[in-house]
Amino acid sequence: MYIEFKKRRRIDFELLLIYFFAFIIFSSFVIITFEKVFPNHEIDYIEHEVRKGETVYYLIQEYNQDADINTLIQYAENKNKDIGNIKPGEVVLIPVIKE
Repeated sequence: MYIEFKKRRRIDFELLLIYFFAFIIFSSFVIITFEKVFPNHEIDYIEHEVRKGETVYYLIQEYNQDADINTLIQYAENKNKDIGNIKPGEVVLIPVIKE
């Protein structure tokens, strides 16, 4: 009976270690992802008059070289009406990361 209890206690301890390391790995992943998506930079907006052939993706990439473009597109969508259908001559607000 004592041996069964000892084995069960060992299994419980091993499971606890597995859960602990899984939690640490998951937490690290969440922190790294959160920092990448929501960096500690402030966002400014620049007015830009659209020229023929320019897209929102292109403009955001031009003003922000090393940034998460998808996140900045969401910022642009929040500031501009119908940002998906820009036309030449339109003035749009382009998000720019302050460093």
